[in-house]
Amino acid sequence: MISIKKHFGQYDKAVQAYMKNLVISLEKQYGELDETWLVSLELIAFNYDLILKCQADIAKNGLEKYDNSHRLVKNPCISTLNNAQAY
Repeated sequence: MISIKKHFGQYDKAVQAYMKNLVISLEKQYGELDETWLVSLELIAFNYDLILKCQADIAKNGLEKYDNSHRLVKNPCISTLNNAQAY
């Protein structure tokens, strides 16, 4: 059995809750999950965490932000968010 706290404890509570529900759903569908599932589940957790952080940054700073040269540019989290959702 996969321990949520052991394997996904470094993520915030929203990611842990999502992963807990995902593991429960997968266990219902496929039976007990062994360690071979961990790589795929870790990638899902990492991407979901990245998506949540980018969404929070976009909500806080908007679609455009100032770079180091004080020019208004597209928020870099937009392309990160698009790339994270593509996988």
